[in-house]
Amino acid sequence: MTFSALIAAAFLAVSPPQTGVLGSDGITLVGAPGALKFGATEAEALAYAGAVFPGAPTRAQESNCRNGVFSHADWPQGIRLTFQDGQFVGWSADRVLQGDYSTAAGLNFRDSVSALRQGRGGFMLSDAVQGREFAYAGVWGRVLQPGGQATIDRMWSGKVCARR
Repeated sequence: MTFSALIAAAFLAVSPPQTGVLGSDGITLVGAPGALKFGATEAEALAYAGAVFPGAPTRAQESNCRNGVFSHADWPQGIRLTFQDGQFVGWSADRVLQGDYSTAAGLNFRDSVSALRQGRGGFMLSDAVQGREFAYAGVWGRVLQPGGQATIDRMWSGKVCARR
């Protein structure tokens, strides 16, 4: 084996762990094949998440949303998929989500508010009924705790029924 082949083999043996993406156009779950994009059928979305999360999700329907009727599939591992008219239209995730997840812009549940403000131009928090909220690169989120060391508690994208 050549020296460069040894280096390549060593690099591949210590490749970084798979990461998940909380995207403005869908979601990529750690351990799932490929990505789940908005517009997928409800059955496709349930099969996609079901391949990663054991057990059946809790199902619910919301009819008092200003942008229509939604159904949800919630897994206790911290992810909710939202459906409208049989299509996957949104997701939300909270800090109990296991694995390495971030948005395409690099936001994640581990970064402090201070770090987010310093490292990302335009990152701002606005007061909300529950904590403070932000919108950044097509993803929305909420921070419940005060101060610069607080971290993101929840993120979402797409169509969701958020009451404020």
